[in-house]
Amino acid sequence: MDEVVVERVLRIVALVPEGRVVAYGTVGLVASCSARYVGRVMKEFGSNVTWWRVVNAAGVLPEALLPTAREHWEDEGTTHTHEKVSKSAFVDIDDLEELWRTPECLMSIPPANEGRASHKLSPGTTLTPPDSA
Repeated sequence: MDEVVVERVLRIVALVPEGRVVAYGTVGLVASCSARYVGRVMKEFGSNVTWWRVVNAAGVLPEALLPTAREHWEDEGTTHTHEKVSKSAFVDIDDLEELWRTPECLMSIPPANEGRASHKLSPGTTLTPPDSA
């Protein structure tokens, strides 16, 4: 996997506000990668970010993740049913891009297709959120 894209995906996920969720495809559009790529990144590296805020377009997570995700959704006040997150909880592409284009984020990581990271990410790597860098 491209380390720059992995870091970009994880940083974008970290920007999703408490009580809200985003679809894999929306993250992919902002990060310049596919929804499937976002899913792979989340599976391999997402354990140290707010993974419960990234769902499929229907608002669903894999069954094995739902019990823990429901706890997080309850704690954060995310509107949901037993099976999925409500559409009203979704962050749209324009709002996510606006969060991503803040000066702090723009300075913290190379934009799409520019350079490569000089370090290797391994599963479970903890990244510093852009606002505390």
